[in-house]
Amino acid sequence: MLETIYHTNDIPYAYPISTTQLKVRIRVKKNAVKKCYVFHSDRYVTPGTEKPMEIEKVATTPLFDFYEGVIEAEMKRVRYMFLLLDNEGNEIWYDEFGPRDNRDLDGSFHYPYMLEKDTFQIPSWYDKAIIYQIFPERFCNGDASNDPKDVMPWDHKLKPTPQSFYGGDLEGIIQKLDYLDELGINTIYLTPIFQADTNHKYNTEDYFQVDPHFGDKDTLKRLIDLAHEKGMRVILDAVFNHAGDDFFAFKDVVENGEKSKYKDWFHIKEFPIQKEPTASYETFAFVPSMPKFNTSNPEVIDYIISIGKYYIEELGIDGWRLDVSNEVDRDFWKLFRSEMKKINPEIAVIGEIMHNAAAWLRGDQFDGVQNYLFRRVMLEFFAEQKVGAKSFCERLSYVQMLYPDEANRSMFQLIDSHDTERFYTTIIDNSYDSPEENTSIHKLKLAALFQMTYIGMPMMYYGNEVGMTGGSDPDNRRPMIWDEKEQDLDLLQFYKDIIKLRKNHIALQKGTFKVWFVDEAKNTFGYIREDESETIAIIINNSPHRHVLEAPAIKNAPVLEDVQSGNVYKLNGEHFEFEIDTFGYIVLKK
Repeated sequence: MLETIYHTNDIPYAYPISTTQLKVRIRVKKNAVKKCYVFHSDRYVTPGTEKPMEIEKVATTPLFDFYEGVIEAEMKRVRYMFLLLDNEGNEIWYDEFGPRDNRDLDGSFHYPYMLEKDTFQIPSWYDKAIIYQIFPERFCNGDASNDPKDVMPWDHKLKPTPQSFYGGDLEGIIQKLDYLDELGINTIYLTPIFQADTNHKYNTEDYFQVDPHFGDKDTLKRLIDLAHEKGMRVILDAVFNHAGDDFFAFKDVVENGEKSKYKDWFHIKEFPIQKEPTASYETFAFVPSMPKFNTSNPEVIDYIISIGKYYIEELGIDGWRLDVSNEVDRDFWKLFRSEMKKINPEIAVIGEIMHNAAAWLRGDQFDGVQNYLFRRVMLEFFAEQKVGAKSFCERLSYVQMLYPDEANRSMFQLIDSHDTERFYTTIIDNSYDSPEENTSIHKLKLAALFQMTYIGMPMMYYGNEVGMTGGSDPDNRRPMIWDEKEQDLDLLQFYKDIIKLRKNHIALQKGTFKVWFVDEAKNTFGYIREDESETIAIIINNSPHRHVLEAPAIKNAPVLEDVQSGNVYKLNGEHFEFEIDTFGYIVLKK
């Protein structure tokens, strides 16, 4: 028990949520603690005058429970320690020196002073954001006159190759803004649109030019302005870890070698430049056509910062998604964030990190990241059916506890993207349905529902809403299905409904998240989203069986109403009772 207790006066265990409020979190052994208190006071008052405050268990992982509370500190400084009451009646004090039998104020944790700039500030619009990721080359061909040579037929049934072109462009996105608006989308994220010779554009040749096959800067400006008129924001993909080998500075290095004034813009191992069989310079992965920038070079820093500023100031974009951001030095990201937020504090700064991103989510680099850890947990439970409800909730809590609340609110909560197999395909590949059963679509709906009712910003990959499938890259980048006869219109309506559900309930946008109950045998669980004005409770049945469930009481909620059907459920003793369909769900409000 004692060796499992952990707290430190640093993110994510202690951090200011305002200049007079400190959130503290402590980790303890799972199911070993009955109550947890934090004793706190101003740092400079007489020792022994600390106030006790009971704090709440907010998360459970496979090994640990986490308790949290908010300390009010009028003078902006705090001294504190914890008292744990375990199941055997023992009292355990915990301070900077670890667990003790009695309290010693000399060992107190301190949070010396809460400065405004140390609070994690995120854009105010994040809580309401519904993200829609578009791979422009495959979304809609709105202008055939700018098509590349030898475009493929616009047919989602044909698998693309890495070299396939279909003619999708910015004009096509403009023509489909009404579609996105009707779906409920309010934020569009575009993969790279800058000049490059590939369909994906991650090998940028010119950062200050829109690729001519997509349009030009006037087309981009028109897209952004029209989106803004509809209340939508536009986020662009920034590839600042590397450029393409046709980028002007790298071409100069190839031509002039050690005499090039740009030689220190990249990580050159030896001259002359050699691309094959092994690049003589550092690259993204092992791709010689993507030379890696030296982002500690002041000239490179200035150049990249100028790109970031240009598209905000001149074109009016609403943020950047930062490609391969975990391979760029963090001092650069601190400067990048600062410079972008100076222009507009509401600008989005989102990293692409596919693993634990805590080091980048301290409030000084990224607002959030594309949350691939969330995707992994969603895959295991909904798509692959590898884990049950208990493990799902615990693993989800583990991911949540890695970060401060503001970072969790700033996540792109995705289930798939242009870099992954489509979620629906994973479900189908792991299902054993007869054709008439088709439970796969119900599993997709459950996953989408959870995505839309969880904390953070739900991110949809284009075509998910009409049932698009596709394996790993490039199969996941098939052209969008626009023929209604080929679309799953029932699924499309479902997406519209759950997006509307999220928009209609403030608790689903910005409320806290807490697991309500778990029934492992029935593979069902419930969770609660709550803010000051509203409580929403949701039950998910991820099993092929209809169940009768007992769910524990919710504080101050003797009656719950089904949001969809209007059915009213009254507390029976200490439990509510529900019937739930196979692969079904219930959304309740207090």
